Amino acid sequence: MTGGFRPFDTPAMYGGDWRAWFRFGVSFALLNVAALLYFVVFNSLTGLTVFRVTFWPTLGLLVLSLAGFGFYRICFGVMLLRWDQSYLFYGSESELPPRLAEELRQRSKRHKEALPHVAPGLLWVFVCTALGWCLTKFGA
Repeated sequence: MTGGFRPFDTPAMYGGDWRAWFRFGVSFALLNVAALLYFVVFNSLTGLTVFRVTFWPTLGLLVLSLAGFGFYRICFGVMLLRWDQSYLFYGSESELPPRLAEELRQRSKRHKEALPHVAPGLLWVFVCTALGWCLTKFGA
């Protein structure tokens, strides 16, 4: 799913590439830790102690689980952050992983910016949380 970004590039990490370590840490935090914390928080929000298989609570849990797409979108945007005309996690544009460079070349200029990815990702997580919570709370 994230191959183009090389977030877990262990050969480069082993070789001492500090940016690979940086990508690993941030990607792990966003894709694994944040998602885990999300499920802990949503579990406390729903207050489900006994799960009854009825339509609305089941649909609510499905909607809550869709927030994972938002975490990916947030990570996508964060990996495109720039500092002084170079990518924070990669360096210059020529140092981008080939698959990512090709994908960005084929898309509009807005795809190379962080905000058009991060903002919708945050919105997606918020909407999934709010709608899922409502369905599990009030649909029971």
